Amino acid sequence: MQIQQHLAASRRFLEAATLLENAGSDMGAAEMIWGATVQVLEAIGHIRARNTRGTLSNRRRRELARTVLPRALSNYYNALHELHGHFYKNHLPSAELATRMQQGRDYIAELLAIALSPETDET
Repeated sequence: MQIQQHLAASRRFLEAATLLENAGSDMGAAEMIWGATVQVLEAIGHIRARNTRGTLSNRRRRELARTVLPRALSNYYNALHELHGHFYKNHLPSAELATRMQQGRDYIAELLAIALSPETDET
């Protein structure tokens, strides 16, 4: 997948999350937030590697999350463990889910800004 396709996919996942949340499907919306996180990290990984092929492993995505936005690494784990897990377990209370989904959206917005920054190409 090309870098721009990963970025577009991330945005589509975010839009789908909003639509699903508005339709009352919190579990599906939580999974879309996770999907958006994966896609934007893929884009950044390919920008940094200066290639557009392949898929990052879970381990490589974690490493990338740590180096791209170190202060927000907890947001990556929030998306991975809590939102992604909610899709399978439906275990988060409504208020906590809403908070975590907003944190996920904020994190993705920061990652998208980094991916679109000219400095990203130079790292």
